[in-house]
Amino acid sequence: VGQVPHREIWKYYKIADVLWLLSKSDFEGTPNVLQEAFYAKVPSIVSNIDAMKNIVDSKTGIILETFNSNELAKKTQDLLKDKVKYNLIRNNAYKKLILIESKNKKIIDIFK
Repeated sequence: VGQVPHREIWKYYKIADVLWLLSKSDFEGTPNVLQEAFYAKVPSIVSNIDAMKNIVDSKTGIILETFNSNELAKKTQDLLKDKVKYNLIRNNAYKKLILIESKNKKIIDIFK
């Protein structure tokens, strides 16, 4: 869909089952899209780089071990099949975001 205006981003989160955030670069900061996904309760599968691991851990998402499409496909399928794990990750990520927000500007306010 290309670039989406911030005011429209939430309609995409509402229909998303999972967020893939893949990068080979370890020179990025922590992406805001992860906090948005946490707020929208969309589980995240991310690359194994420090920028992602600043916010995602085994309770709040899935960190890939490799940069391999087979691993990504398998972990995505496993997550979508395991509704207990899926909902646990969604809820843990949301709770973590609320904790982060209590110390910083609220994510929802960025889009007003």
